[in-house]
Amino acid sequence: MMVQVAIEIGRVVFPLMALLLVVTSYPLHVWQREKDNDKVLFYSFLQKTMIFGTHFLGFLILVSAGDFDQSLLRLYGWQLGMMTGFVLLCAVFLRKGNVAVHNLILYFLAIGFVALARLDPALALRHTQLAGIGMVAYAAVGQLFYRMAFLKHLHLPFAVLTLGILSISNTTVNGSRNWFQYGPVSFQPSEAAKVLLVLFLAAVFLTEYKWKHVLYSGGVTAAAILILVFQRDLGTSLLLFVLYICLLYAYSGKKLFVLLGLGAGATASLAAFGLFRHVRVRVDAWLDPWQYVDSRGYQITQSLFALTTGGWTGSGLTKGMPERIPVVVSDFIFSAIGEEFGNYFTLALILLFFTLVLILFMDSDAVASPFYKLVNLGVGVLLAFQFFLIVGGVTKLIPLTGVTLPFISYGGSSIIMTFVLLGLVQSVFLRENALAARPVSATKPPATNPPVPKPPVQRRLSDKPAAPPTPGRYRFSKRVLFLFSLLFLALVLNLSHLLLFQREKIMVNSYNPRMGEIEASIIRGRILDRDGQVLAETRVEEGAQVRAYPQGRSSSHIVGYSQLGKTGLEALANAHLLSANLSFMDRVAVAITQEEVRGSDVWTTLDSGLQAVASEALAGKRGAVVALEPDTGKVLCMVSKPDFDPNTIVQEWNRLTGDAERSPLLNRASQGTYPPGSIFKIVTAAAALQVIQEDSFQYDCAGTATFGEKTIQCAGRQAHGLQTLEEAFANSCNTAFARIGELITMGDLQKTSEAFRFNQTLGYPLANLNSRFGLDNPNSTAEVSETVIGQGKTLVSPLHAAMIAATVANGGQMMRPYLVDGVLAADGRRVLKNMPEPLVQSIEPELAKTLKSYMVAVTNTGTGKTAALGDIQVAGKTGSAENPFGDTHAWYVGFAPAENPRIAVAVLVENSGSSTRNAAPIARKLMEAYLR
Repeated sequence: MMVQVAIEIGRVVFPLMALLLVVTSYPLHVWQREKDNDKVLFYSFLQKTMIFGTHFLGFLILVSAGDFDQSLLRLYGWQLGMMTGFVLLCAVFLRKGNVAVHNLILYFLAIGFVALARLDPALALRHTQLAGIGMVAYAAVGQLFYRMAFLKHLHLPFAVLTLGILSISNTTVNGSRNWFQYGPVSFQPSEAAKVLLVLFLAAVFLTEYKWKHVLYSGGVTAAAILILVFQRDLGTSLLLFVLYICLLYAYSGKKLFVLLGLGAGATASLAAFGLFRHVRVRVDAWLDPWQYVDSRGYQITQSLFALTTGGWTGSGLTKGMPERIPVVVSDFIFSAIGEEFGNYFTLALILLFFTLVLILFMDSDAVASPFYKLVNLGVGVLLAFQFFLIVGGVTKLIPLTGVTLPFISYGGSSIIMTFVLLGLVQSVFLRENALAARPVSATKPPATNPPVPKPPVQRRLSDKPAAPPTPGRYRFSKRVLFLFSLLFLALVLNLSHLLLFQREKIMVNSYNPRMGEIEASIIRGRILDRDGQVLAETRVEEGAQVRAYPQGRSSSHIVGYSQLGKTGLEALANAHLLSANLSFMDRVAVAITQEEVRGSDVWTTLDSGLQAVASEALAGKRGAVVALEPDTGKVLCMVSKPDFDPNTIVQEWNRLTGDAERSPLLNRASQGTYPPGSIFKIVTAAAALQVIQEDSFQYDCAGTATFGEKTIQCAGRQAHGLQTLEEAFANSCNTAFARIGELITMGDLQKTSEAFRFNQTLGYPLANLNSRFGLDNPNSTAEVSETVIGQGKTLVSPLHAAMIAATVANGGQMMRPYLVDGVLAADGRRVLKNMPEPLVQSIEPELAKTLKSYMVAVTNTGTGKTAALGDIQVAGKTGSAENPFGDTHAWYVGFAPAENPRIAVAVLVENSGSSTRNAAPIARKLMEAYLR
């Protein structure tokens, strides 16, 4: 019980402490610059208290959840000792160092210590020991580097060491030959090469701008990158490339080098894509990981599952499944943290690392010496871009590159060399403080006799002092900072977009192993219709949870089922149904009382009464009925026949899946597409009215006519006589519309069709098929004559047909169809309210008004009289669609009341012949039930 309370406290405290560090770290740096010692002491102590408190709370949870495992207690002692030792090292050897940087390092270490202890305690112990070595290196480099001024002249030794150390790699790990191993000793030479290249570039760029320096530095950097490429360490090669471009820009101030660098980088990326299979694999996994979810996309999909399942507040430390993420201790530790600590915390972590980068860049800008300025800038560039690469990779912003998360991921060479890099920064800070503390000597009185000038001293070339910096050089660190600010902003926006707009879709994916664990720990919420009638609920019977569907068959396809997989609303709203949305105090109360937790209720747009009417009207038939609210896009009703009973889905599964002829599990309303027949004349008329004058069209119908090689007939070969466009529409005159096909171009018709969303997605949240419009030969008169009357290759779903009718009813604006109106927490609080969203303005309001009048004529004088509702004016369109696989399909689409539409319907009855007898009466029943 108390473990769960601690976990819930941690879900709040961890992000809160991180946020407090975000808001105090940069001000702490500023106060230290301004010598405000009282504030520095107070806020530094406050930050350390929060850091040690965060580490303690993390281990309290881990130890409690692990039944007070002695090894975890020993590990805590090790880590506490190391963290305390780091504080003492900084106090003794780097007392005047950058306090904000000290504390940020300490915090990243604390988070890494807790995360690794959660994932692999044995590895965490080794990481802790390696961190101790890094701490000593940090203090030593901080004390020694600025005292060794001669290093600025050693560009050649640095170049040799960089290339030499890269060349000693002799061991392949995870496909990259970038490790050196000799007996028990192993390390990554590329980590040391990063430090050496920073020093090399700073030493070369120390003097005045010259082309030979550009070529010299570029040659050495290119050689280092080529070695890494041949070792297949593309992440580090990219880091060194960006480092070189940024320092070259700071040295020269020439934007041309940046543009050339971008071009070279793009060319190299294309070359790597062509040369290296593992690069192609990673790009494929980045572009569409779901296509390869159980192979090359497995790593990134597991990362996304972790981040989205954790959500904003996390599952709680020890409550997630981070062990399911491959290489989690190194490459994907950010995702593991996001799953259990929550993504409020990971966003704060991004901001904290940006604060560290900001401090490094701003300090670089304040340093006068070009060598030390460039060292600071180089360290900032390396750490910033490394952080961007790893976080961007695991959140699918960019392809994965396989670098570590500084101080947090496991990696011996990485953590030690990161300490060395920041030791250089601290040393520069100490140097600047020492220079600032030098007393300014008093001005001496002028001498009575001027001094005798000394004869010139002959100097060797090597003794020649460096030329003073060219005015304006080295002043570009703020511009580099701006570029990296955009990269960090991209990380924040990408992670936020992932959680705000993609979370539900990713989280409920059937490949997400976490959903089963969540389902076992929570009572699934209810699905309700628009009036609060229960469509699905979980009942506890004899100690077991049973999912029940009170409406039975009438809502089977749209509500779906949650056993043997999930479909319909059960799948769409799965994340909400399994989310309690409890407040912090409620979660603590549940942890204490051990009460069963209920998921949230999903309030839908469906009308269960309409569902029953439609289901009864379609009984014994095959087909579908869809009803929408025209001005909002709310789905009021969706029924498909044949259907099934979701209450007995498990028992009936084999029979249902084996019935290929009837396909009872298929939702024909959204997943079936059919020839539209004459209901497509709505689209044809819309295209015609934009091209020809309405009153200029007349056609004398003889009941049959030949167009090219195709003979077109009206229903029953009825001769309609002289027809206007409105009369041809009302009477569904095929020959008149075939003539219209000769007056308009197929480009006009295709444009109008696509305005009505043919060949495009409908924005519907459940599985659906796109409707299709197209011709093999637009110049074929025969094919055109079939297409304009809804035959040929044109296909439409009942859902889309209802949307077309609703679009005319809504003044030409098509609304995005939606099913979930809102979500209510178990205590009745509304936690989500969906709002109507326009999808597209398909046609102009005046044109919609004309089409509405045509559809009214269909009801009053034409083929749709059987849909009439007496005093309620109905607008509609009938359609009989020839079917190459059987008898004619019957269609009806319409809306009512025509003057103020409240419902739009589409009815399809397969292989039933007359739409007047078989489809329009069903629509009439539906509209009458809703409006009366």
